[in-house]
Amino acid sequence: ADAVNNVHVSAIRELCCTHYDQSQILSWIGRQTVERYVALMREKDHTFVVAEIDNKVVGFANFYDDREKEQVEIKGLYVSPTYARQGVGRSLVRYIEAEATVKHYKSVMVIATL
Repeated sequence: ADAVNNVHVSAIRELCCTHYDQSQILSWIGRQTVERYVALMREKDHTFVVAEIDNKVVGFANFYDDREKEQVEIKGLYVSPTYARQGVGRSLVRYIEAEATVKHYKSVMVIATL
């Protein structure tokens, strides 16, 4: 959970600064806590997947299985600024798409800010 939180906060600070002002970024970061991630990781039907390079978490995605709608909802996807634009996010999305296919879901929905 610590590594996920670190990726999330650094991605917001460094990759979102051209789209959001400082007060918006500070508000967004203020909601991110290790405890919040631990709670989400324990939720039924909620899955976290991490991308690692050299045993270091460089990205993550979290998604929710909506069995009623037969879809996966991607709730978050963040990549460390050091590894941005190197295919990490694409790999995470492909993994989630494959999970949805295995479950015979009809769609993958993304909830995104940028």
